[in-house]
Amino acid sequence: MRTQHSIPFLLAASAALLILAGGCPNTGNGGNGNGNDNGNGDIGDVQTDGTWTGTLSCTRTQSAGGATTPPVQSTINDFELVVGEDGAPTAITIPGYTDTPSAAAELARFGDTVTINVSATNRNVTLTANVTSSLITATSIDLTVEIEYLSQSTNNNLRQEGTATLTLNIDYAADELTYRAEIVYDVQLIVSGLDPINTGETTTCEGTLTRS
Repeated sequence: MRTQHSIPFLLAASAALLILAGGCPNTGNGGNGNGNDNGNGDIGDVQTDGTWTGTLSCTRTQSAGGATTPPVQSTINDFELVVGEDGAPTAITIPGYTDTPSAAAELARFGDTVTINVSATNRNVTLTANVTSSLITATSIDLTVEIEYLSQSTNNNLRQEGTATLTLNIDYAADELTYRAEIVYDVQLIVSGLDPINTGETTTCEGTLTRS
């Protein structure tokens, strides 16, 4: 028989288990709403293709068993975005769940799909990402990526599985661009002998990048 526990117990258990496992901290058509109008990749005299770098400010909130922890602030220095001659990113960054490292995914067009294996402390993580919406124009990039998340501890006593949605918005202005990415995870923590714990996490990163 499984035992029901209170929310404080679930939060404490979730945090402890995550620590033990190394966690915590295209072109389309009018029919599907996706398109590509990047023209020659220029905005006036400024090319959109190339390497853009800068600093991102991030905010992360987490929840377990319906209770939410206070937001945690962080900074990503020397963040880099590479845009190809076709106006699309050569790769996008998927922020990691808890302390799982971020992953680079080579996708940008509607229908693009990739599976990524991420190295994390004491566990193996697999992400399957699919671009469900992509709009690339001469002045902006807007992507939506749906992700299946699976994490298995190396000793097999802890499993995390769920989904995430990543939205990426980029707007060009003269010699800089504004970058905003938000990922929302909905993950179930599964431990032998305990009821599954529903956990959530939202990470938002934004900042201004300049052309290198």
